Amino acid sequence: MLVDWRWNLLFGTGALVLAGLYLAAVRRLAARGVRWPVGRTVAWLLGCATLLVATSSGLGFYSPSMFSVHMISHMTLNMLAPILLSLGGAVTLALRVLRPAGRGNPPGPREWLLAAVHSRVAKVVTHPALRRCCSSLVLRPVLHPAVRRGAAVPLDPPADELHFVLVGYLFLWPLIGVDAAPHRLPHLGRLAVMLATMPFHAFFGVAVMSSSTVLGENFYRQVGLPWVDLLDDQRTGGGIAWATGEIPMLLVMVTLVVQWSRDDSREAARKDRRPSGTTTRS
Repeated sequence: MLVDWRWNLLFGTGALVLAGLYLAAVRRLAARGVRWPVGRTVAWLLGCATLLVATSSGLGFYSPSMFSVHMISHMTLNMLAPILLSLGGAVTLALRVLRPAGRGNPPGPREWLLAAVHSRVAKVVTHPALRRCCSSLVLRPVLHPAVRRGAAVPLDPPADELHFVLVGYLFLWPLIGVDAAPHRLPHLGRLAVMLATMPFHAFFGVAVMSSSTVLGENFYRQVGLPWVDLLDDQRTGGGIAWATGEIPMLLVMVTLVVQWSRDDSREAARKDRRPSGTTTRS
């Protein structure tokens, strides 16, 4: 796990590019005398590092051939990385860095970004019902070996890995993301969505741990790792899905509560600044 690295061209390169662009934007804001929150920068960089490790380290190397390692990589890409990236506020940072095109000029990158955020497509993909449906489908690639019995093909093709990250980000962006979202539920509604979602991976994990049949047995026997007991490794993967599904959700819950408290404090401060009454002329 520590030394068997295999560079993932899509996610390894993408993680470095995303981190570099973010730091360049923060530096440009600093040159203008604008301070960008350090916590957001740390969250974004940790998110990029998570993408890199989950796809290019030993996790990415053994994920196609071991169910337990696949579940670690799966949960990292679907839960942990999107949490960190959504807290980075990349869209807000880009809107502050990019300058308006100006009246009479053709739309520039800033205008195109605003149009994308407020487009109908964005409203549809961030709708709570569709997000819940997509999050239910995210475990579909886990069952690929069962579908591909006898086919010696990778368990984690790039399309599946991209699917994990995008679904996780679209689910968490309107819930805890710094960037403004087309659909923004009230804090109580966001907590309700999280409470409804928390048992999902637990049910899946328990089902996998309780199964006496190896998913995709022919596939894994073709891989032929001599130190792996397939059923034991599958049960370990189910436990990982259970445990690592709850921990990020608890992190999200804590973040929601903190954001709720801060919003209430800002609202109270705004009310305190308002005049308590008006004076009438005699």
